Amino acid sequence: MANRKTYAVLTCDIIGSRKIKSDKLLEVLHGCINDVNSKYSSYLHAPLTIMLGDMIQGVCKRPGFAFDIFQWLEEILWLEGTSIIKFPVNIRCGIGIGKIIDPMLPIGEMTGKAFIFANNALEYIGKHS
Repeated sequence: MANRKTYAVLTCDIIGSRKIKSDKLLEVLHGCINDVNSKYSSYLHAPLTIMLGDMIQGVCKRPGFAFDIFQWLEEILWLEGTSIIKFPVNIRCGIGIGKIIDPMLPIGEMTGKAFIFANNALEYIGKHS
């Protein structure tokens, strides 16, 4: 039977990450991601994870949770960046709402419309900001 459930994928990119010392950036990212994953564990189908060095991706159980999670992540990255790196860490986020072909796979192996829509939204934001 096909998966009929709709998910929300968050795909976030750190703005200006090449200008930030990578060990300090990773310290901030890990701390903030751990905070989000703990605070929103019941909302997440797949916890937020660092992908490709400076990209963050996660899957929400229901689309309505995605924006709350993004807002919290954005706020704590700004605060922790200001505290640890001495300037805020800013992000862009594409949220894709749709199906996931095999939601039981690890997040790095999942595919589906929700991922495509999130990536398309992130690309659009990058080109128009």
